[in-house]
Amino acid sequence: MMFSTTLAALTVSGLMANANLVPPTFVTDYSKALTISAEQSKPIAVFITAGGSSHLLKDEGMGSESIKLLRDSFVPMHVDTTTAKGAELAKTFDMKEGLVISDRSGHLQALRHGGPVTSTELQEYLSKFSATTMVATTVYQGLGAAPAAATIPAYSVPYYGARSSCPNCR
Repeated sequence: MMFSTTLAALTVSGLMANANLVPPTFVTDYSKALTISAEQSKPIAVFITAGGSSHLLKDEGMGSESIKLLRDSFVPMHVDTTTAKGAELAKTFDMKEGLVISDRSGHLQALRHGGPVTSTELQEYLSKFSATTMVATTVYQGLGAAPAAATIPAYSVPYYGARSSCPNCR
């Protein structure tokens, strides 16, 4: 009897340990990700790659802590740039490959990482941006992560002299 109780406890604890390694379910529809983000007040982690989300990682893959964070604290989304819809969405992010993490509203970018991500970087990003007290300010990381600088048109303020000759001031 003692043996079967111990075996049952080991089996249950083994199942519980493996339950933490269940991979997250990636959403592929951006509007659905926004809806889930708003309903659950979770940031969106957008993996932009050609192929599966694992193609973004440049080393051994996602660690168990990253898997748990991504599954529990984010709305994981994958954009496959090999599809027409994915390529179009990646273009709106102005990124061919990388990771974008939103704030909890899903409308502001908290992180832009261009290019492949190491598992260490991924865990750091997920830990940092899963914090509920995090205030969104965009952080740029990786190759080509920052969008091109906006061109500010030249504009000079009109001068009307010491005596205003402004036609609206008469």
